[in-house]
Amino acid sequence: MGMKNFEWETYMLESGTVYKAGLGPVAFLVRFRDGDWRISAIEGDGWSGPPTPASDPGLAIHDWSRRIVSPEISADHGRIAIYPELPDRPLVLRPPGPVIIPTGIKTTLYVAIPVSIGVSALEPREFTLGSFPAVFLSSTWMGDQAAGKPAYTLRTDLHRHSSSLSSEPWMAACAVTINNLSPLEYDMNGISLDVGLLGVWADGPQLITDKMVITIKGGDQVLQNTVDSSLPRDYAEAVRLCPPRKEGQNRIHLQSLPGIRKRRSGK
Repeated sequence: MGMKNFEWETYMLESGTVYKAGLGPVAFLVRFRDGDWRISAIEGDGWSGPPTPASDPGLAIHDWSRRIVSPEISADHGRIAIYPELPDRPLVLRPPGPVIIPTGIKTTLYVAIPVSIGVSALEPREFTLGSFPAVFLSSTWMGDQAAGKPAYTLRTDLHRHSSSLSSEPWMAACAVTINNLSPLEYDMNGISLDVGLLGVWADGPQLITDKMVITIKGGDQVLQNTVDSSLPRDYAEAVRLCPPRKEGQNRIHLQSLPGIRKRRSGK
């Protein structure tokens, strides 16, 4: 089924109408009425498209999450923003086999990261409604028991060229530059990416993250993570959609969403 109508955008919803939106494997229903927002994840059926009135919403069979704004609000519409979100934990990469970076080598590899559909209300009040992952990742533990933290396992190949990555619109291309300054070769199997440091860009339907730079130092191979958040060199028309999660709670660059830009420019 087609995906050309789905956009990371802002949408106006009529009060009382149940809307369905989907992006391949993930979909959700949403409704605004009398100051009461309801949203529910549903099984994706491959259909992709923006919020559209649901022909058979089946209100009684879904587990609805409610956000009550105010019983005094009787607006005839609500506005939402739909935006991509990276996973909320670091990712531990598990390629099919060993990927060795010899000592003294600096190279760039590419990995596809699955995103979630983030949904926030904009009018009549602004707050987060929900986040729905396109791909469910397995939980794991990163580091030792005392100083470690929860993470997700991402089983994926590491590609030499971005053109080899999946072109699915729910996958974000991430460039990872490895600089091995240690005296030993380094195996990329099990390396972690702190995706909370990465923002998300869009170049048409393609999602891109900021570039991650990992420097490996010393005999104990200490990893130093830095981020290059400049405009991706290979994507001259890219628009920054979301800043990194670790910049704060407001994770949406609303001014970057096309509907917001048009409205503020008066077009």
